[in-house]
Amino acid sequence: MAFQSLIIDIVRALKWRVPLLVVLTFLVAATEGLTIAALLPLLAVLGLGDGEGGRVAEISRAALDWLGLPFTLGSVSLVLGTLIAISAVLFLAQARLATILKARYVAQWQRRLAEALFAARWTHLRGLARGGLVSAITVEAPRVGAAFYQANLIATACMFIVAQSLIALLLAPYATIVLVAFGACLFLLTRALASRAAEDGRALTRTNAQLLGRVGEIANALKLVKATASEGAALAQMGDSIARIERASARASFDVQITRAVFEYGGAAAIILLLAFGPRIGAVDVASTIVVVALFVRLFPKITALRQCLQSVAVVLPSFEACRSIEEAARDASESVRSQDAPADQPRRAASLDLLGVEVRSPEGRVLVTDINIRIRAGEYVAIVGPSGAGKTTLLDLLIGLIEASSGTVMVDGEPLGPERLVGWRRRIGYLGQDPIAFTGTIAENVGWGRPNLGRDQIRAALLAAAAEGIRPDLDALVGEGGVALSGGERQRLALARALAGEPGLIVLDEATSALDSRTESRVLDTLRALKGSVTILVVSHRLWSVRDADRIIVVEDGRVTQEGTYEQLSTRPGWFLETLKDQDSSMIGRNAEGAD
Repeated sequence: MAFQSLIIDIVRALKWRVPLLVVLTFLVAATEGLTIAALLPLLAVLGLGDGEGGRVAEISRAALDWLGLPFTLGSVSLVLGTLIAISAVLFLAQARLATILKARYVAQWQRRLAEALFAARWTHLRGLARGGLVSAITVEAPRVGAAFYQANLIATACMFIVAQSLIALLLAPYATIVLVAFGACLFLLTRALASRAAEDGRALTRTNAQLLGRVGEIANALKLVKATASEGAALAQMGDSIARIERASARASFDVQITRAVFEYGGAAAIILLLAFGPRIGAVDVASTIVVVALFVRLFPKITALRQCLQSVAVVLPSFEACRSIEEAARDASESVRSQDAPADQPRRAASLDLLGVEVRSPEGRVLVTDINIRIRAGEYVAIVGPSGAGKTTLLDLLIGLIEASSGTVMVDGEPLGPERLVGWRRRIGYLGQDPIAFTGTIAENVGWGRPNLGRDQIRAALLAAAAEGIRPDLDALVGEGGVALSGGERQRLALARALAGEPGLIVLDEATSALDSRTESRVLDTLRALKGSVTILVVSHRLWSVRDADRIIVVEDGRVTQEGTYEQLSTRPGWFLETLKDQDSSMIGRNAEGAD
């Protein structure tokens, strides 16, 4: 069933190119069979066999008469050479088309997965394992290409078997029937190996995803590993997956070799028996026997390949099923408006936001936030604070449009934030999360990421506003893979510059200054003060003194808004804010004189 789905998917993805590949494959099989069959008139000309060459020789004589050529050694050799040349050209054309289509099919799957995942709702994406996503695009999609390759080999083997068996049947029916029956028996003998190959394939798909996830985690923690001499723990974490991949790969590879041995040595025995007893038992002349043997010398490797390919495709089919499952789940969770369908130009003005009677529940039904009524005016600087797990991130996700309210209304600029407005709204947001992201590339490319029309003067202004102009003097300086050439504080400033660039309508900073020294943080806070009124600012922070310049501070506890007011007002009222403020003593205000760098 999975193999049928693979074939249907290949035809849908590659369209008319698949029938073209099938036609070329059949022509290759037919011309190769005819080339071998043409040996019979050649042997007849040389005086071997029955002297006449049988029906093939008769057809050859008629063809040569039509071409005006005599039935001589030279003419027959010319026809044979022409058939070989045609076979070679057709083979190369078929091989090139198959190679191109395999690469295109892999690329299409990688694009399909990426597009489906990017179009999915955040609630779906956050529940996916990163290792599984990386594995799907970088490992499983290429393995689907291997499934395409094996499917092509299966089709090729089948066509060769049919075409050359028909030619052999024409020459020596009895011998052909015996050899085909023998090949079918060998095929049935190796059937169990195909079932085991499917099990190995599913195991490899699962374990590859697990290994990629673990490697990714350890790659992100290399400094921790070296600093704490915990290489052994890192190796142990990967060791189990590596061992399971080793066992499954070795068994799958050896099973293929078992199949090859059965067919090659069994086929050789059958051909020897045909040569020895064919002329006596089957009343087949020597010339026809030689030609049929030549056909089956070429044919038995195809039967071997057919069984090997069926085993190999069973190993890689789970990758196709995994990719299809990921794609279907992502498309089921797709947002109604894709980013490419939303207008590129968005209003360049501060946004107003309202949460009216909002409640959000988890998929399990647990209340995350409830009875939320918040109004944020355009150009206002608002901070959201509260203990860990209070619901601050949930509120941010609501305002950004990453999640939907279970009840209540989210308003942007006085209008409900419906699905048709999500993409346009997000394009007006400058966002910096708790983990600053740096992309492989230059300083300019990082600041302008996602905003291709951003000018270099705007990039410099954003760097200056984020106190990041000193990271590198050259905008075209490379930051290394994932920003490896930058310190933690530099990555955070670079990511902050990205959030500030392009005149956003809303700037969202989630613990954006946590890795900055007090001096740099002071500059950033000065920037936020200067932006008040021109852009709406929404900040989440655990350090209460860092939001003292906010127009309003909203305290969230246990999923509810419990306090609201200015820094001065809340610092005199009993409650969580005042208690926490007392705990954050002056030593935190003057912390990290040397900074995070």
